Amino acid sequence: MLSLNFSDPTGQPVSPPSSLTLHSGSNTTTVTTYTNMLLNAGVWTVTNVTWQGKSNAQSGNNSFDLSAGPLTGTVVLRAYNAVVLVVDNSNNPVVGADVVATLSNTTVRTNATDGQGRVHLGHIPIGPFMVQVNYHGRQMGSWNADASTTPTLTAKLDTISTEPTLSDPVSMLKEHWQLAIIGFFAGFLAMGIAVRRPQTRPSGLARD
Repeated sequence: MLSLNFSDPTGQPVSPPSSLTLHSGSNTTTVTTYTNMLLNAGVWTVTNVTWQGKSNAQSGNNSFDLSAGPLTGTVVLRAYNAVVLVVDNSNNPVVGADVVATLSNTTVRTNATDGQGRVHLGHIPIGPFMVQVNYHGRQMGSWNADASTTPTLTAKLDTISTEPTLSDPVSMLKEHWQLAIIGFFAGFLAMGIAVRRPQTRPSGLARD
């Protein structure tokens, strides 16, 4: 009896594949469920795994010896955690950019960048994938990478992010200069009124 778990090359858990083929001697079987599989005693080797539409998704040699009885093993898949980082000309993160990722299995995933300018694609199949970035209704370009060699793809846009931050007072002043001027004159006017306000005598005091 054999039960299988699945992980990526770093040991992180991965969702189960759609099918898996095992071979032992003259016996070959393809399974789609991976708990308490009834198999003859002997050494069983994984010969093919189909994961997210990609065949031969297994990594390295995955063999399991059932001669001593039931066994729980782990199959390593060629699945890789991918992240897309979108930055502007000054390497500041771009928030709210639309990232369209076309994976090697032709699956398309669309997400918006978070507060750090990142999109986490999760585990994706081995092979090159393409990323297209749209920002403020404009297509900013396309980039290619392979998550097996480049876990984080950095897409640098030919633009300046319009999201001001507290750490960038110059950008904030440029964006809100009208409010700054109004606030200055309002404060100046309030100071003038306070200076010119006549003093009043407390009641009950005699006049000189």
